[in-house]
Amino acid sequence: MELARATFPATNPFGVFAFGIGSHVRRGRPLATKVLNVYVERKTRSPAAAVPSIVLRRPKKPPFRVPTNVVATGRRPYAAAGSGSYSGLHPGAAISIRGSMPGRGAIAAILTTGGRATHALTAGHLFPSSATGTELAAAPDDGSAVRVVAKLAANFLDTHGVDCALLELTNAGSDIVNRAGPPLNDWLDASRVWSKLGCAFLATSNDYSQQTKTTDASMDALLFAPTRGNYWLRAGVATVGEITNPGDSGTVFSTGNSSQLAVGICAGAFGMHSIFEIFDRAMSLALSVNSSLTLY
Repeated sequence: MELARATFPATNPFGVFAFGIGSHVRRGRPLATKVLNVYVERKTRSPAAAVPSIVLRRPKKPPFRVPTNVVATGRRPYAAAGSGSYSGLHPGAAISIRGSMPGRGAIAAILTTGGRATHALTAGHLFPSSATGTELAAAPDDGSAVRVVAKLAANFLDTHGVDCALLELTNAGSDIVNRAGPPLNDWLDASRVWSKLGCAFLATSNDYSQQTKTTDASMDALLFAPTRGNYWLRAGVATVGEITNPGDSGTVFSTGNSSQLAVGICAGAFGMHSIFEIFDRAMSLALSVNSSLTLY
């Protein structure tokens, strides 16, 4: 992956906007062999710049040419806000961002301090750079008026390049927290998120999506958000097939049966995959700000 990152920077001439190790995808079907899948918008028979092979040079061993598979997705990734119905505050709930660049997104998790809901996690790309203090709005699930429910406390996309943000709930926000959405009782660390069955709770439809599986290894993707422009999501969690919509940014992908385990926070999608920031990485950064935070 490090060699791929050096080969395919943001301005690479090959049109590569994402890459990851996984099953060889041929005509939309995954095969048993493992390759470096490289994603472009379109393929041509005579490209101006052909995607190069990645050569791994190892001490005292012959060079190894990494099998590469170029996949056309038909469109570039998005990480944009859209519409969603309000349902109170819970994982997967719709929220509205106020300020100079308003938008819509979703909550990934509610966090508590001393037993009271005080904070939440969402995607960092929903906010412009250096936008601490930006207000967020939502509404109770009883249909009453929309109100300010949180403020941006820390955006880790600004400081760590990690696509997540910590929100501080207002009293009004704490009052409308409910138990809808997936019951997140734990989270999976980065070494255990691959090849897991799971589902996302979608803000755009206020329900669980079709169950799918994560890919076999991490994926990098160059995403675009109106609030941020282009930015890289590094070592993200991708799903086999696209399962999210514009407006689901920030929602949680989880796995498990009776106990749902958080896997990632929705960052975007590009036809072949939905891609998520690793939840364990987001929680670790939230705890670095406030070590007393726990999942609701």
